[in-house]
Amino acid sequence: MIKPPIEIAASIFGAPMIETVPLLKNSKTQEKVAKPTSKANPNQDEADLPHDDIQISEYRSAEELAALREEWDRLVELSIEPNLFLEPQFLLPALTCFASNDTRVLVATAARRVWPAGPRVICGIMPISCVTGLEGKLGRGAKLWLHDQSFLGHPLLRRDAALPTFRAMLKHLGDAGFRSLNLQTVPGDGPFQHLLAEHLQTSESAFFVRDIHHRAVYRPAASTEDYFARWPRSKRQSLNRLTRRLDEMGTVQTRIPQNTAEATIWIEQFLEMEAHGWKGEMGTALACNKNSRTFVQQVLTESFAKGKAMLLSLELDGRPVAMKCNLLSGDGGFAFKIAFDPCLHRYSPGCLLEKINIECLSSLPQVRWMDSCAQPNHPMIDSLWTDRRILQTITIGTQKRGSSLSIALLPLARWLQRLRKK
Repeated sequence: MIKPPIEIAASIFGAPMIETVPLLKNSKTQEKVAKPTSKANPNQDEADLPHDDIQISEYRSAEELAALREEWDRLVELSIEPNLFLEPQFLLPALTCFASNDTRVLVATAARRVWPAGPRVICGIMPISCVTGLEGKLGRGAKLWLHDQSFLGHPLLRRDAALPTFRAMLKHLGDAGFRSLNLQTVPGDGPFQHLLAEHLQTSESAFFVRDIHHRAVYRPAASTEDYFARWPRSKRQSLNRLTRRLDEMGTVQTRIPQNTAEATIWIEQFLEMEAHGWKGEMGTALACNKNSRTFVQQVLTESFAKGKAMLLSLELDGRPVAMKCNLLSGDGGFAFKIAFDPCLHRYSPGCLLEKINIECLSSLPQVRWMDSCAQPNHPMIDSLWTDRRILQTITIGTQKRGSSLSIALLPLARWLQRLRKK
């Protein structure tokens, strides 16, 4: 019998455990996850309140940025809206493994109000690179740097200095000769969207919304039963039937790593499972690329050590048949990766693990949302995660001379481009 995964919830939330909930019903072996009863108080010390004298510095290597870890973590804690993909445990390995020659990171700092001569406060972080393609032809532009493993594209901004920090970044880009900033896959609702609307309304900056779409997101219901009641009856019956069929094959259980050694084993098993599936056949599995493999090993190892990774496995007779990784940030998280054994596809082990994942998340009231990181209209996740978030791609002028004209021409240029493809 595998020990119930109580320790991982305790390490994440630092709360006493008094209640448990089953992860997989109708199985011969059931694991349980603890339900925290209280939330750790955030750091309320505001002795580092920043002045408005925002200064922007550019960093071009992970080694340089690593020296800022302590203040960077403070920025994460006080950010206006979480962006896991710009947190140090994620961005530093990404820069090492994926950055190109034109990638740089803008770091906004300000003096402390109560200690002006002391170390400066980090108010914002935004990795950028140069725009190519159609927008690049209409004038030199910058874009928030994304790579294949990042799924959200807004800068990390401290909430008590968010607007002046964002404007200081735009001014820095304009002074450097960039006419526009392209933000891909940014929230179309929430605090950053409100900040963006305030900036556009008060600065008269030109802008162009290139794309807008929905993405599946988890938000808890009053209970797990209430959440599952949102599904069609046929979906519930199908998953219950698949659970019974898998249970007939042997002992079914869930496992969550309890220590670093077990987490290391989990990571290697996940990489192997993903490589044996359809992603391996297409050459897009993480293990197919040395940099991608190194990146995910570093991210998951450090995230687990910091209590920010939920590593779940559905096992049949001690062998993983589906594996899922959630990465936590702020009061929510991101469903980073999932894989399943293709030999058991008829039992839909990925869907069964997703049901377990929802039961697990429902037992953790501190997790108020989770972004699926999935493509729009994803056939599996959209049928199981019933809420949606709005994401958009927007280009904003830096107010450098000529920026408004460049952005105004974008709709026409895109229309002509589509016309030529017909």
